[in-house]
Amino acid sequence: MLLQIVAFCGDHYLIGHAAANPSANLYSFTKTANANGIDPYAYLGTVFTGLLKAASAEQVDALLPVLRDS
Repeated sequence: MLLQIVAFCGDHYLIGHAAANPSANLYSFTKTANANGIDPYAYLGTVFTGLLKAASAEQVDALLPVLRDS
């Protein structure tokens, strides 16, 4: 069993290597959502609720963000 140690040091968290990538992904998602004027918590709540109700692949696809042309 791998134990993950997270230590608090001043204003920074020291995170072990195994948790670094998921932490970076979550940070990136949060910052991107905020930059686009989207509340990340509300967005995830909508997506997870929609996934529970989805009965087809088309309904799941409708939950995905749409790529916009710049």
